[in-house]
Amino acid sequence: MLARSQADVILLQESRLQRADRLMVAERSALANGWKPALTLAHATATAHLGSGGCCVLRKRGAGLRNTTEAYITEQHRHRVCLGWADGVVKGGMHFASVYLRDSEGLTPANMAILDELAVALRSLKGPWIVGGDWNIPPEVLAAARWPETVGGKIFATGLPTCNESTYDFFVVHHSLAHAVVGVQRLEDGGFTPHWATRLLLRGDARRYAVRKLCKPPLVPGALPVGPQLRPPSYDEVRRLVDEGAADQAMVAWYANARLEWTALVGTDLRHFSPRFKWLPAAGAIAKPWSGSTALSVMWRVLARRADEIGRLLEKGVSHLRPSQIKVLIQHLAAATTAAGTLCNSQRAEVEPVVRTWAASLHAATCRCSPRWITSLTFVANTKAKLLEEWAHRARVRQWRVALGASTAAQDLAKAPTKLAYRWVKGLAGWQQSPIGDAAANDEVPALEGMACEEEEAYLDEAFAHNPAEAAVRGKRLMPLSDQAAVEAEADKWGALWQEARQYRAMQGECRLPLLRLLAPRAIRDAAASFPVGTGLGADNIAPRAVMRLSEEALVLLALLFALFEQAGSWAAVLDLVLIVLLPKSDACQPCTEGLAWVPRELRGKRRSRRSWLPCSVGIMCRLCWTWSRHSRRSRTTSSSRLPWPRDIA
Repeated sequence: MLARSQADVILLQESRLQRADRLMVAERSALANGWKPALTLAHATATAHLGSGGCCVLRKRGAGLRNTTEAYITEQHRHRVCLGWADGVVKGGMHFASVYLRDSEGLTPANMAILDELAVALRSLKGPWIVGGDWNIPPEVLAAARWPETVGGKIFATGLPTCNESTYDFFVVHHSLAHAVVGVQRLEDGGFTPHWATRLLLRGDARRYAVRKLCKPPLVPGALPVGPQLRPPSYDEVRRLVDEGAADQAMVAWYANARLEWTALVGTDLRHFSPRFKWLPAAGAIAKPWSGSTALSVMWRVLARRADEIGRLLEKGVSHLRPSQIKVLIQHLAAATTAAGTLCNSQRAEVEPVVRTWAASLHAATCRCSPRWITSLTFVANTKAKLLEEWAHRARVRQWRVALGASTAAQDLAKAPTKLAYRWVKGLAGWQQSPIGDAAANDEVPALEGMACEEEEAYLDEAFAHNPAEAAVRGKRLMPLSDQAAVEAEADKWGALWQEARQYRAMQGECRLPLLRLLAPRAIRDAAASFPVGTGLGADNIAPRAVMRLSEEALVLLALLFALFEQAGSWAAVLDLVLIVLLPKSDACQPCTEGLAWVPRELRGKRRSRRSWLPCSVGIMCRLCWTWSRHSRRSRTTSSSRLPWPRDIA
């Protein structure tokens, strides 16, 4: 089967090799047939030569493959799970996992322990991944257990049986790659009994599709250093703008000054800038072959590779180097000096002196043409990278094991995920599956540089030509929506619920609603103290409890800004990333708070919760409307500076 297969990656289960010498023979056989293997031993049984389980990941020779099973999977589950990083498919490669559950059991505690172990490994990985295997349970059972949602994946299975009369062989694909799946096929000539081989078809331009990502200002944590504060900056400009009624400019100026106060407390640059969006590949982060890789460890590995290449060039002798090779050598030395520039500001200040010292030593070793010195520097860089990755890997796995409630042994009972898991895994918007919709929705999503539309259509037509069912769906212009198109479809659905197209008539004339009393700084501090330290952050990336450490003048001006917003009937433009609506409840229309709001809205909502108005925020959108908790009153923001009269709202 290996000799005639045209696949890029093969995931096999039940190799049943329980001895190391037989495993080496299998590896040589795979290499002889043009495949690079990553194998795991089977569990020893009473049978002399054949064990239980044993999985493997194979990649076509010529591309990279790294066996990462030992780094992520405990020894008691390695005969059921094999994990490896393979080059290709998308930029940076991706992770592949081969899983084999115990047969004829269903979701018993033993199988749940295997799934827990695999879930912790998948959540600890960086980059996209694909899991394929002999699950010994139908895909409906796995979906009902909500395991794909826990790991952030989606099931792709053929509609035909793959083992006798059941469908046990299928794939779970990371959600960032779901848009790249063309289809799943059952192969009739795989040569397995009683199983049929199953093929997953992926598009090669998965990273061409893009999604929008919100870029926030630097994080202001809720737990700030204890100690005296420096002299706060001047808020004269904010006060002048408030007196002039310029709410938008006053709010931006207040953010800038408040962040200067927090910068003095933390000691890092927390300057303010307006949130913005940028387009990123839908496939997500680039996969790394090293477990626990971080930006700092990748920097040290890059330095080690540069030093190694310099050493290889010097082995030929400086007099024998071509001008192009000398240019490469100079580029390596220059890049080593500025390598710390790839890190964030907080790491750069601490790491840059060490990197510059290492780069200076590399420059001196190159000038002296000392291969031993360069080899020593390469070893130092690799050792630093390995230590950082080992620490990050242990911390990441331990954290996810606690978050997911993963059991540590097969006999342990399955534990419920903690609140931390829902914050990281599920998210505030819940789990959304990629819907089926009109292909025009995907065409409207801006794409990165890649194939032209005509080439894409030709690619799809060629792929669907081998699958009549998919071709019929294609003829109806129906296909799985990309991530961004799915977001747009979900926004349209919520927009219909919120009646965005409804016309609202605002009253023209004097407002007869009494203005609320100005909030005191103590009341704002009390509201900030009522939030937990780990409260979710909004678009301004400020924890509400951080407001407690601001100066008295900053809080007084914040209260004046609240009064200015109430008088104008609208928030500042910088806060217009949150939609405020009134959702219907069983008794009456009452506000319902979901999603993440900006800190000023959260604080004001806490203090005004017992007054006549109560804002609520749902999701991050680009519209704004006020809500009243009494008599189901609602209105949209208008261009008028006066509050609309609820009686005249349509």
